[in-house]
Amino acid sequence: YHGALRGWSLQLEMTWLPAAPSGLRVWQATPLLQGLFQRLADWPRQAGDEAARRLLGVLADELAWAAPYPAALAWPRHPALRKLAQALQADPALDWDLQRWAEHIGMSRRSLIRHFRAETGMGVAEWRERLRMLRAQALLAEGRSVSYCAQELGYAGSSAFIVAFRRCFGQTPGRFLSA
Repeated sequence: YHGALRGWSLQLEMTWLPAAPSGLRVWQATPLLQGLFQRLADWPRQAGDEAARRLLGVLADELAWAAPYPAALAWPRHPALRKLAQALQADPALDWDLQRWAEHIGMSRRSLIRHFRAETGMGVAEWRERLRMLRAQALLAEGRSVSYCAQELGYAGSSAFIVAFRRCFGQTPGRFLSA
């Protein structure tokens, strides 16, 4: 995480929420999720288990519908694909086409496309965009300007960067900074 963090963390035994996914997950907070987390934070310890189960049932339903927060990025395991990922991490503005990447890492274009999606769950362009957005959050948290971020991350201008940021996070960089 970079900069100020605002959110909730809830740890429950799986017996309380058996349908919940295992492992760590991050979701975008809807107003209902915010209310549920606030209510659970204030939950009286002497309250009956049945009432808690009903509330947790609503939480499970809402989490099933909630959009994941784009805070994580799966990295490829294959050495050639990791080489591509590391090159993009070092220079997120790098804008090579798939054929050039394939030649650079010693794979066919089709194999690159197929294996990258299988290992990361997304295509190279989508993965690169997510990488740039995660880097943008860090730069903004460091106090960098929108125009600096746009240039550093390889966008044609501030407007293109703002559009990409909003598409990924559902808010403008300015709103992100004021949250």
